[in-house]
Amino acid sequence: MTSTTDSDEPELLLKTDRLGRVRMPRERREQILDRFESSGMSGQAFAKQIGVRDLKGTG
Repeated sequence: MTSTTDSDEPELLLKTDRLGRVRMPRERREQILDRFESSGMSGQAFAKQIGVRDLKGTG
């Protein structure tokens, strides 16, 4: 899956396993969470923007 954002950042390519869970290194997850915290968006809206179902298990 790829995300669509209005920022100058490169698109995110988020890989999923067979069950649809997004798998990524800890540092990448922390970068995404930093973007989420500064976005002012709800968790659901941000997750939809980056192409995942939710942000569960990220904290």
